[in-house]
Amino acid sequence: MSRRVSEISSIWRLLHVDGSSVDVEVNVHFGDFEGKQATISFARDVSDKVRNRERLAALHNCTIRLASADSIEEIAKQTLDSIEEIFDFQFGDFSVLEAGRMIPVHFKGLTYEEFMILDLDGPGVIARAARTGESQLVHDTRVDEDYLSTFINGTITSLSELAVPIKSNGNVIGVINLESPVLDGFSVDDQKLLEIFSQYVASGIIRIRNEGLLRASEEKYRNILEASLDGITVSRKSKTVFANQRFAEMLGYDDPSEVLGISSWDFVGPEYQELVKERGAKRREGDRSTFRYEHCFVTKDGSPFYAETQTSAIDFDGEAAVLGIHRDVNERVRLREESRRSAELLKNFMDSAPDGFSIFDSEMNYLDVNKSLVARSGYPKEYFIGKNILDVLPNLDKTGRLELYREVLETGNPVFLNVPSSLSDKQLSIRAFKMGEGLGIITTDISEQKRLEDERLRYEERLEALHRHSVELALVYTVDEVAVLTLDAIVDVFGHQILGFCQVDGDSLNFHS
Repeated sequence: MSRRVSEISSIWRLLHVDGSSVDVEVNVHFGDFEGKQATISFARDVSDKVRNRERLAALHNCTIRLASADSIEEIAKQTLDSIEEIFDFQFGDFSVLEAGRMIPVHFKGLTYEEFMILDLDGPGVIARAARTGESQLVHDTRVDEDYLSTFINGTITSLSELAVPIKSNGNVIGVINLESPVLDGFSVDDQKLLEIFSQYVASGIIRIRNEGLLRASEEKYRNILEASLDGITVSRKSKTVFANQRFAEMLGYDDPSEVLGISSWDFVGPEYQELVKERGAKRREGDRSTFRYEHCFVTKDGSPFYAETQTSAIDFDGEAAVLGIHRDVNERVRLREESRRSAELLKNFMDSAPDGFSIFDSEMNYLDVNKSLVARSGYPKEYFIGKNILDVLPNLDKTGRLELYREVLETGNPVFLNVPSSLSDKQLSIRAFKMGEGLGIITTDISEQKRLEDERLRYEERLEALHRHSVELALVYTVDEVAVLTLDAIVDVFGHQILGFCQVDGDSLNFHS
């Protein structure tokens, strides 16, 4: 005769010989076996079940704590504290998206100095998660082109990474990021659980924003904005609703309150109005891209102030607005204008100079020639530009000048030459010198100078010949000798070959030739 079997079920934690543990569910059945009372036990591994239950408990506890948080900083800390109970990770951080940048709010495993602010359109797994709105599960960071290495003592310490975006109404407002020192440190189940977690976090952030409990956080960020070297503004419907002290100083105002309520157009220079209107039109059409452009502000006293401006669409006090970050580029504009004026002066100088100017790169290809050289050569400027010097002067290497030019490029020592022109019948003075990595050559037409120099030399030779013959004449005693020396002197000085010397002797002439 049998009797009813009863059952006991419980979960035990068993220890392996290696010290690790495993959770098992043990079911014990009581009954008869071969007419005697007996127990039958069944055990199964429920480690994953227990682990998931513990994770859900931790998740539940976190949601309770998030409900009482009154700042984003507190939400970030509670989130990472709770995740630390659930996941095995080495580094973790909680970042929020502000004006196209990921700003770290709280972190574990590293100091603040070891974190960085990431541009949304730049590298980084966190930036990619925020940019795409998709979770990023990286099994091996060494093969991920966006991964920004974390180094400690010169060693890459993170080999896997999990970045999950925090989203509200489909828009990314932050990212939870975990990094592990082992490969495949995170699983797909980890990703799914963290995505569920991120939904609660998003709800907490939105609650704080809706309840207006961000004042403490806003004060912190306001201090950062006020300390910024860039001017920062927030405008809504073309009206300035926020400006930091630096922006006021840039425009010549003592206090930011002086610019509040003023139309943004009042600050933009007339020549840049169309550019700014074009950006505004795109913004009104729903384009939430970050725009960056250089333009000119009009200051309080009407003087220009050049800035590089970056604008982004944001929510400000619950309404759509535009965040502007304005960087002082007056020095850059000044240097650019000076460079332009210098280039213009150089061009005017070159084109008005009577000498020929040629500028070459390091391979002796023509970069520029002036009007004088163009006129002297008879070729248009376009004939020279881009050509190698040997294409224009093919016999240059046979004259030895090409080697001299190469020495100038190598040593930086200039050379001076007087040579006949390869393009005309002129005589030229050449000065070759190094210009940066290239070569500069100035050619001066010295044809007239050479002619005058040759005439001077001939004149000096004639004077020397006359002087020599005058000395010889003083040493002769006969008319015949005088006649011979005189005719020789005339040949030397004037070059005539057929000459005669006549001596008057009474009524007759004695002819000597």
